[in-house]
Amino acid sequence: MDNSQNYFIPKFIISFVRKAQGGNDFETDDDSVIKVSSAVKGVAKAYEKLRTMLEDKEEHLLLKNTLLRILKRKVLVERTRGGIGRELIVELILAGYLPNNKVAESQAHKVDQILSKYFTLLEKSGFYQLTNIGRNKLFNWFLGLAACEVEEALTFSPKELLLREGMEKVVERDMDIDDLGIHESEKKIYFFVGVLRSLFKYDEGLLHYAILKIYYPAWFVAHGPEAEPGAIDDFLADAPIIKSKIESILKNPLNRRFYRVCRKYAIYFSVLKEIVYNHQENIEEIISHPSRLEEEVKQVCGARYKKIRRRLVSSIIRSIIYIFVTKMVLVLLLEMPIDYLLQGQVRYLTLGINVAFPPILMFIVGMVNRLPGSENTKKVVDGVFGIVYQSKNDSAKKYHLGRKRAANAFIFALAVIIYLVTYAISFGVLIYVLQWLHFNIVNGLVFAFFLCVVSFFGVRIRGTAKEMQVEDRGDKFFGTLFDFFFLPFIRMGRMLSTKLSKINVFVFFLDFVFEAPFKLILEVFEVWLNFVREKKEELY
Repeated sequence: MDNSQNYFIPKFIISFVRKAQGGNDFETDDDSVIKVSSAVKGVAKAYEKLRTMLEDKEEHLLLKNTLLRILKRKVLVERTRGGIGRELIVELILAGYLPNNKVAESQAHKVDQILSKYFTLLEKSGFYQLTNIGRNKLFNWFLGLAACEVEEALTFSPKELLLREGMEKVVERDMDIDDLGIHESEKKIYFFVGVLRSLFKYDEGLLHYAILKIYYPAWFVAHGPEAEPGAIDDFLADAPIIKSKIESILKNPLNRRFYRVCRKYAIYFSVLKEIVYNHQENIEEIISHPSRLEEEVKQVCGARYKKIRRRLVSSIIRSIIYIFVTKMVLVLLLEMPIDYLLQGQVRYLTLGINVAFPPILMFIVGMVNRLPGSENTKKVVDGVFGIVYQSKNDSAKKYHLGRKRAANAFIFALAVIIYLVTYAISFGVLIYVLQWLHFNIVNGLVFAFFLCVVSFFGVRIRGTAKEMQVEDRGDKFFGTLFDFFFLPFIRMGRMLSTKLSKINVFVFFLDFVFEAPFKLILEVFEVWLNFVREKKEELY
């Protein structure tokens, strides 16, 4: 590719490259930094790993979720009303989310300033008196926003901002959405949400925070010298309306259509980001030679495919162990006693099928996933080149999003009927097979539960395998048939997984019973170690 005449490198790529060469985001000129004991940190980090294992959350969300967990403990258990900035940062360093001996002491004051408006908000809302239980969703929303704002204050990266803005420009350049018939400001929001979801994997909480910054910027200076009088009262009065508006934006079906396009660009940008970070010293030279950039893209893709394979194997093994152990517990505590009670004997064949089938199905579902290959890598190379080397003459749109034609009422009704019939056939066949195998009602319910959960786990694992997939492999007949009849089990599994994740007894015990005294012990131990260290230094 000759980029000297027909192509040019966009300004945002040059800015991103230079920003990436600017050093570590945690570098500070402040002489005073927060330092914790390595011994205490080891214990706290081990606890944090145990705690995160009990929840199925993605790694990039752990810091935000940990902040939310700490804030809930401080408010609900310890009844805290402020002044926890340094304490919060110390907890995050101990848990391994922030680097030790790198975070400036001044950050504690910054966190206290941010949290002060949220604590005032909770005070004015009456949440400390727990007088309005019906508003606990708003309470969780406030604390979720606080966690997001503190995370941004502690880990904000200008590089990520440049990357996001660059992707927005490229996606907007390549998408024709004029036929959608929506206002320009709405287009901006859908581009914005699509980029955040695909490139940075934002969850609902982070998206609420990001959109709030656009629609209600006054809230984010409500704690500083630029704060307007009555800003907290105004926000409290408007909060239900604002929250509802953001929810309506995120529920709009257009988001899914924008996401499908943004997802491919997110792969290109994430590959480009990795190349820039890996070659900060000579990245400008690599970008100026397309053949070298192509080689780097292929290397990154190859490394990522291997990483995805390792994650797939790890996910399958973890899922099989989790399912098998849970199944054995249910067999010993529920199925065997009920078998004996109802039938006067234990039906070992039925129990054996019930124990063996879910792990075997999980193994099969996991192993049939195909990873991307050389054809996919070629498409990633083309995508990265389309970002870095923009043609001076090519202004054609690559994707067209138009209005969907309204479905014919008869066709829509027919589709709904077919969908319901699918449910009836799938669960009908399952019930018939279980009866043929002489399953009792309890054995059957447990079998159906694990079939649904494993089906949903399989879809999630398939999503991991497709993380780097750009090529469209098309729909295979047997794959479509499989999806058609397993869709009811998958949807039921998703619902069960979502509901049960909210009823986690172990997590509740750790968060609200064990964690507060445990963290107090660690804090006392930390103070004692510092005291001993000071006394030792006095001897020299």
